[in-house]
Amino acid sequence: MPKSNRKKEKKQKKKKTTQPELGTEDILKIFVSLWPLAILLAILVFGFYLRLYHYQYPVIGYHNWKTTHYITEARNFAREGFFKEGFFVPMRDTTESIYENPTGAHYDTFPAISIIVGAVFKLFGISLSVARLTNIFLSLGSVAAFYLLIKELFKREDIALLCAFLAAVNPLYVFFSHNVQVVNPGILFMLLGSFFYIRWINQDLKKNHLLYLAVFFIMLACITKYTFAVISIPVLITFPYKRIFRKKETFIAPGIISGIIASGFPLWFIYSEFYLKNTVYKPGIDLPSGTDSLTGLIDLSLVFNSQFWQIIKSYVADNFTLLGMVFMFLGLLLFIILFFTKNKDKMSYRFIFGYSIALFVFIFVMGFKLSSHNYHQFPVAPLIIFMIAFFIDVAAKNIANFVNDSNLKKTAYIAVIILLFIIPLSQGKNFLQHMQDSRDRMFNTQFPGLDIAGEYINQHALPDDRVFHSSGQSFGILWHADRKGYKPPANVEYFMRAESEFNVSWVFAYQWGLQNYFQNPEIFEYLKNNYRLVQFAYIPQGEQAQPLYFLFRKGGSFNDSQLNEMLQDKQILVKNYQRTDMPYEVRFINLE
Repeated sequence: MPKSNRKKEKKQKKKKTTQPELGTEDILKIFVSLWPLAILLAILVFGFYLRLYHYQYPVIGYHNWKTTHYITEARNFAREGFFKEGFFVPMRDTTESIYENPTGAHYDTFPAISIIVGAVFKLFGISLSVARLTNIFLSLGSVAAFYLLIKELFKREDIALLCAFLAAVNPLYVFFSHNVQVVNPGILFMLLGSFFYIRWINQDLKKNHLLYLAVFFIMLACITKYTFAVISIPVLITFPYKRIFRKKETFIAPGIISGIIASGFPLWFIYSEFYLKNTVYKPGIDLPSGTDSLTGLIDLSLVFNSQFWQIIKSYVADNFTLLGMVFMFLGLLLFIILFFTKNKDKMSYRFIFGYSIALFVFIFVMGFKLSSHNYHQFPVAPLIIFMIAFFIDVAAKNIANFVNDSNLKKTAYIAVIILLFIIPLSQGKNFLQHMQDSRDRMFNTQFPGLDIAGEYINQHALPDDRVFHSSGQSFGILWHADRKGYKPPANVEYFMRAESEFNVSWVFAYQWGLQNYFQNPEIFEYLKNNYRLVQFAYIPQGEQAQPLYFLFRKGGSFNDSQLNEMLQDKQILVKNYQRTDMPYEVRFINLE
C-alpha cells in the first residue's frame, strides 16, 4: 500500500476516534436537563437560610421541653455510650419523678434522633449549634426526599419542584427543624421509604434492593414514632398483589427478607413496651405521659367536639396558614373529582388517594394527640402540602391553557405560580407572608431566663446535684444546667426524699410554677426554712418589674417579706433576647 494511502487511512481513524465537538444545541440540551437540579438546589439553599434562624439560640422556645428530652438523651449517649442500660436505651435528664431510674433510662419509641445527634456529638463535640444543624440537614433531606417521591409518582418536574418549595418554606417544617425532635428523622424515613416503594413498582418489581430499602425506611419511620405508620395505608392500597401472585415463586425469597426487615417494628415495640417498661423504668410506679405508647390514643368522641376543632384550627394556622388550608381543601376537592372521573387506574393517583383516606383515619385515631401539640401533624403534612401544590398546579395549568402559543404555555404556567406567591390574597398579604407570620408566631413564643438560671447552676452546682423545676415549658433549664431534674414536689415527704436519696439541691420557680412552691403552705414553709435565694430575674415593664423566676439553693433560709431589702444595692445584670420583630431584655440579680 502506498505511503499516501496509509496516511489517509490513519487520518480517517483519528477522525473516527476523536470525540465530536459540542455545539450550541448540545450545550442547550445539557442545560435544560440540569435546570430542575439547579432549581432544587436553590430551594434547598433557601430552606437552609430560613432554618438557620436562632440555630444558636438557647433552649427557651416553643416546645423546649421536647427538645430538652431528646437533646439530653443525645448528650448522655455521647458521654455514656449507646448500650449502657441495654440496646439503645434512651437516658434523659427530664425525668418525670424520683421514682424513675436515676440514670434517666426509660422505655420509648426508637430514639433515632438521640442516636444520630449523639453520634454527631462524638464527632464534633457537644453543643447546641451542632444538634440544631443536624436537625436542619435532616429537615432539608426531607424536602429532597419529598421532591423525589412526587417526581417518581407523577413523572413531572414542575409539580415535584413546587412541592419541594412549599415544604422548604412550610412553617411547621421550618420551625421544627430548629427543635431536636424525633419527627425530623421520622418524616425523612417515611418519605424515603415511600420513594423506594414507588420506584420498586415503577421498575416492574424487578429490583429487589428497592423493596428492601422501602421496607427498611418505613419500618424505621414507624419505630421512630409510631404515628408514621399512617403511610402503610396508601402502601397497602397500591400494593401489586396480582402481579406478585402471578409470579409468587419469584417473590418467596424477597418476601422472607422483607418480612425479616419489617420485624424490626414488632421487635422494638415488644422490647420497649413490655421489657423496658418493666425493667429500666421500674414497675408499679406511675408511667410517664410523654411516651408514644399505642394504647390510649383512640378517642372518637373528640372529633365531634367543637372545642377540638377550635384547637386544630389554631394549630393548622401555625403549621400551614389558614389560607394554605383553603388551598388544601380546594386541591383535595379537585383531586377527588379528577381521581374518580379520569385517573382511578393510575398508581400515582391511587397512592395519593390512599394517603387521603389515611388522613381521615389519622384524625379519628389521633384525636387526643392532635389536640395537644401541633407537631403531631408531621406524618400527614406531606399530603397537605401536596394538595396545596396540586391546587396551585391545576389553577396555573388551566390559566396557561388560554395562551394559544404552545411555546408560551410553560412561561404562563410559571408566571401564574409566581403571582400566586407574591400578590396579596387575604388581609393584604401574599401566601409567603402568611407563611412567615405563622413561622414567627412559633419562633416568638419564648420562655426567657431558662438559660440564665441553668448556666448559674452549671457553674455553681456539684456534679451530682439535681433540680426541682416548674414543669411545663421550663425543662430547658436542664440542658443549660447539665443536671437532671424533676417536676415540682407534691408534698414535703416527697421533697425530703428527693433531697436525701437523689441529691436535689436546687429549686427553680418560674412564673407559672410560683403557685407550686409559694401557694402550697406546706411546701413553701419547708422551702423558706431550708433554702436560700441565689438568683432572681424579672422583666422590666416601665417603672414596674414583673417577676420571672426565683432560683433557690439548699442550705440557709428565705424570708419573702424581706425580698426588696435582699435585692437592694445588688448589681443588676441584663440578658438580651431576640424575637423576629424586636429585641427584649431580662434583668437578673445574683445574690451569691
